[in-house]
Amino acid sequence: MEHTRASGFPCYDDGDVVVIVAPLKTYQLHSGVLRRYSHHFAEVLREEHAAKLSPKAVKDGVTTRYCLQLVKTQFGAIGNFQPLPVDKFGHSHSAGFSLTGIENGRVPDERIQYWDWLFGIFYGKAPSFDDENLATVLSGCMGLVDVAETVQAVDSVREHVDLALLRQGQVLWNSVASNPVAWAELGRRVHSPTIFSEGIVHIVGKWNDMTEGTKKDLHPDIRTVCDKKYRELEVAKEAIELRILGHYPPFLCRDATTKPGRATYSNDIYMWMAICFYRQWFAQAISDGRNRVSRDGGYEFYHQIGHAGQAYLNHETFLNFHKYFPMSSKACNVLEANMGILKNEVKHFVKDILESTVNVDNVTYPPLRWLTCVKVNKEDYPWHVEEPDNSFPTDQFTMTGQSPENDGDNDDDDAVMCGRGGAY
Repeated sequence: MEHTRASGFPCYDDGDVVVIVAPLKTYQLHSGVLRRYSHHFAEVLREEHAAKLSPKAVKDGVTTRYCLQLVKTQFGAIGNFQPLPVDKFGHSHSAGFSLTGIENGRVPDERIQYWDWLFGIFYGKAPSFDDENLATVLSGCMGLVDVAETVQAVDSVREHVDLALLRQGQVLWNSVASNPVAWAELGRRVHSPTIFSEGIVHIVGKWNDMTEGTKKDLHPDIRTVCDKKYRELEVAKEAIELRILGHYPPFLCRDATTKPGRATYSNDIYMWMAICFYRQWFAQAISDGRNRVSRDGGYEFYHQIGHAGQAYLNHETFLNFHKYFPMSSKACNVLEANMGILKNEVKHFVKDILESTVNVDNVTYPPLRWLTCVKVNKEDYPWHVEEPDNSFPTDQFTMTGQSPENDGDNDDDDAVMCGRGGAY
């Protein structure tokens, strides 16, 4: 039977577990519910550990078969639950003593609130976070996560924490952008794909600007994902730079069958000059470390290329160029126009790395000065477990270099299959 206490948390008279978190704070709950939502409770509330109640106790309506007491440990700030002996009358004679290990027999009021929330979630009652601002919501979420971790029940609180935080909208995303390491750690602890991914993207974007000490302090799970995503991004950026440096406008190409002569190429002299000028600028940017090796990971460099137009190699740059290489007004305009064509063609190469996968609204938040194009997939989550592939490998004979007709004695065939002995 359920009735409500003054704290608002329901009490179940038919519960078979007494849970003590403080001398004056106990719960009477059901072992089946606790086992369902908590790995720790599933371990300590085994049937063989239950008290054998006497027929008289059962007749009198006694239901208590377990008693758990929160005991502070050396390594945990909250502690863990230890079972107390329960006699055949449903009494635990140890209850009420040896509680001084919990902050002199008391726990903070907010900690009791967190236990109310956690046990309430077990019974389908959503926690009532103080959503006055992000700080109060975050404080409540972290407190709930702390107590949930104590009994290995984080999976049960994940959705509630996610919803409470996501309701903060842009305030949340701006905070993640400002302190991605802390938020990625929270996302890892509660197994939140949204918050974890958001934090990882920002960390990878800021990677070149982070100190080695900061990187070393990252949780190993977070560091592993960041290293992987950073390498993937670096490979993509290197490929983009090589592609830009090797780009020629299609109209410059000639067909050998037409036997093009000097006059054919001279018609495109201004585009060839533009290519030379462009590659000199690009090489200077690499020499100055303004590309992918810069502290911003090449953010400004790639954004200039992506915006094209007057974002770089603008009209004033050409005026300075013509101080050393003067041309007629018409020639100057033609050269600059060809540069515009070239910049418009290569800007598409950086399109993918300029896309953002985060939720920050750059209209209301100062523009981010790092790349946010990284994609974090389900298999990147530290808590993701790959489903075993139990299917029968139909190509097993090909993989071993053998077949039903080949008993494996033909070494030459094996060499070819393995790529040895020449051109595989």
